[in-house]
Amino acid sequence: MPHPHLQLDHVRLGYRMPTGMHVVVDDLSLALHEGRIGCLLGPSGCGKSTVLRAISGFEPLLAGSIALHGEAVSTPRRSLAPEKRRVGVMFQDYALFPHLSVDDNVGFGLRREPAAARTGRVRELLSLVGMASLGGKYPHELSGGQQQRVALARALAPRPELLLLDEPFSSLDVDLRERLAGEIRDILKEAEATAILVTHDQAEAFAMADEIGVMEQGRIVQWGNAYDLYHHPATAFVAGFIGAGVLVPGRRGDNGSIRLEFGDIHASGPVSNNAEVRVLLRPDDLLADAHSPIRARLVHKVFRGPGYLYTLRLPSGSEVLAQMPREDGHRVGDEVGIRLRTGTLPAFPA
Repeated sequence: MPHPHLQLDHVRLGYRMPTGMHVVVDDLSLALHEGRIGCLLGPSGCGKSTVLRAISGFEPLLAGSIALHGEAVSTPRRSLAPEKRRVGVMFQDYALFPHLSVDDNVGFGLRREPAAARTGRVRELLSLVGMASLGGKYPHELSGGQQQRVALARALAPRPELLLLDEPFSSLDVDLRERLAGEIRDILKEAEATAILVTHDQAEAFAMADEIGVMEQGRIVQWGNAYDLYHHPATAFVAGFIGAGVLVPGRRGDNGSIRLEFGDIHASGPVSNNAEVRVLLRPDDLLADAHSPIRARLVHKVFRGPGYLYTLRLPSGSEVLAQMPREDGHRVGDEVGIRLRTGTLPAFPA
């Protein structure tokens, strides 16, 4: 089996402070194969951008190793210079040169190539990103989305072995982010590029990445595709960070079922019999049922797309979310009959 295109083994990163070493990333491992798009997803301060700097060669390792095509480029004792790694970077602020045209920005990294080859590569990339007619424009004449495409074309121009994208959509409005994330994914797939994205926005990660590593306090706590992260979270942190949902208290019985206010349910997860647990309920796990004996008080109601998102308070005081597909006449303060969909729900130790 071929080596992964990018492999991090037990990487540890940090910096010295007057009080001692402050570790930012600890025992982080991942493998990304050629042509795949990976993502490091997590809240601010979890260490994801530090990992990106280490991959590009700008952050020394305290422990572990980083390899490209099976060859180590970073260890605590040896680090290959950033310019020799053939790693491209698409920056958060695009970093386009304002005094250069689109053509010259894209071709900036090809200055040592013959003019004809450089021109051909620029035209190829501008066509790839859908900007073939805008080569003579300057950055200030472009929209944010167009500037992003130019930055991507410039990063791809020298044919890097690996492309790093550092929060590339953060300066764009919410609606544009997800659409462009999907479009850029298509561009990277057409270019057969291997890439790794850093973001705190799960919609971007889901729209763009083949594999996602959720980070918590300097560690990857789960690596998988978007479906598995959403439906089969490995920890309570992942369950709370990915998608909308609420962790509600329950107790696992001797028969493996879990007792909630709704009754007994089946659940998956590393929990022992007779243990207190927390069960993940997504808004689509609950249904309105006027005949159900389980009643909840409607405390908040907001329109979301085709239906409404309800916040419901159970008799115990716990609150859950429920997605209602249409207007049903309920008002804040009303009692609503609810029931669970059938199926297995993720559970975690309390």
